[in-house]
Amino acid sequence: MKFTSAFATIFALAQLVLADSAEFGMMSIHSGSPVHMLFFKDDNGLVLGSGGSSLSTTITDDGKLKLSNGKFVVVGSDGKFTEGAEADGSKGFAIVDSRVTYNGASSFYAAPADGSNYSVYAKDVSGSTDIVFNARGTTGAAITSYTPSGASASASGSASSTAAKATAISQIGDGQAQASVQTQTANGAQRLALGGAGAGIVAAACALIM
Repeated sequence: MKFTSAFATIFALAQLVLADSAEFGMMSIHSGSPVHMLFFKDDNGLVLGSGGSSLSTTITDDGKLKLSNGKFVVVGSDGKFTEGAEADGSKGFAIVDSRVTYNGASSFYAAPADGSNYSVYAKDVSGSTDIVFNARGTTGAAITSYTPSGASASASGSASSTAAKATAISQIGDGQAQASVQTQTANGAQRLALGGAGAGIVAAACALIM
């Protein structure tokens, strides 16, 4: 019984630190260019444009970019962003210094698509303009950072999200529970750091197992 309770406590703590990012809009930045201050839209596919309804985004705890229409960003072999199912979504997205990154890079590229819309690429293509994406929350405030708990998973998904969850509560040694996991809660208001008192909670839970 004590074993079950302790495991439930540890599982609850692990779930707490595994959270998606806050919902945010990806605004393209390149001053003096036609692609400055554009947002993602769902006009015959995923494009950058102005006017109409823009799509908000969320980075999942395994590093996928989820769109507010329920689809996920898929980065093709040519670097182009398209929409797809969750199973096809590309991993590797994060937020660093209020900029969206993909596999550690904050540079993206916009190339003319249809009308005044632009397709987005993760690498330079003919006729493209280099851009960065500023991450702005639903209140307009910048989201400074978000690192998915499964950040170690590659874009191809070779490392599983399950493995990342298993290491969410870090090693316990010499009788000390170590936990220094940071993540952003779903409402984007706070980042959780388990340490000090939090470590004590984990240690207490582990003591119940002994």
